[in-house]
Amino acid sequence: MKWYFKHFNELTNEELYDLLKARQDIFILEQQCIYPELDDDDQKAIHIFLKVNEEIAANVRVFPSGIRFAEASIGRVLVVEKFRGHGMAVKLWMLRSIIWKRILQREKSRSRLRSICIVFTVHWGSSRFPNLI
Repeated sequence: MKWYFKHFNELTNEELYDLLKARQDIFILEQQCIYPELDDDDQKAIHIFLKVNEEIAANVRVFPSGIRFAEASIGRVLVVEKFRGHGMAVKLWMLRSIIWKRILQREKSRSRLRSICIVFTVHWGSSRFPNLI
């Protein structure tokens, strides 16, 4: 199990493919969110992802302020289904917070963080979605 923090140009072809496939599998197929997955924002993002036995297990995109919105923002938060139930979503959210704080420190900004997440993230640990984390 290893966490990675990479800008778009640091991703290998295989990592990019695996990240896009995981997002497609979860957001489009599983959650039936029909919107363009390729949104021209990956090139500007910091990609935080977890690999377990060379498989993508979790992912989030982080943007410094001024890229997508005036404030720093995150999105495309996911944990692959077979890796749910082990607290990875909570760890991913904590790592996202660390990265966000570093971005704001670097920018000397007091900007807030904008979360661009679908409704499923609101229900972590609830009885409606017991296996999400």
